Amino acid sequence: MIYGGTKYKKELSKTPKYLPIIRLLKDVGKVIEGCNENIDKLQKEIENKNDDTDFDDPHLPAIVVDTKCRIICSEDTRSINHVTNRKYYPNNFKLPVFYTSKVNSNLLQDKYVDKSLKPLCKLNKLHSERIKRILK
Repeated sequence: MIYGGTKYKKELSKTPKYLPIIRLLKDVGKVIEGCNENIDKLQKEIENKNDDTDFDDPHLPAIVVDTKCRIICSEDTRSINHVTNRKYYPNNFKLPVFYTSKVNSNLLQDKYVDKSLKPLCKLNKLHSERIKRILK
């Protein structure tokens, strides 16, 4: 899991269901936090380019640009059209993809993660089972 920025952290604090999963992922070294200052700065730049009042997730493209991780996991499909808008990204930047459910499992590939964040390794079975139990 890759995250960062003041706004995203605030949103995470409002989702107590996921906090134990994030804690477990942190404990096993599967969480990377982007630079909060960079993400906040990028978010402001994106907000200045935004002309749609329905777009309230400028922190998502900011996280993508800062970390270069191009897969966004979210159940909020409303933001997809906004977050995949080229105007929020540097020239020639590869746009992110959205994982919204198991239907998108084909997106869970290393190619969406920047080489600076690799090598990626799978969770062991014990940790995977703990996450499944938390989600039930």
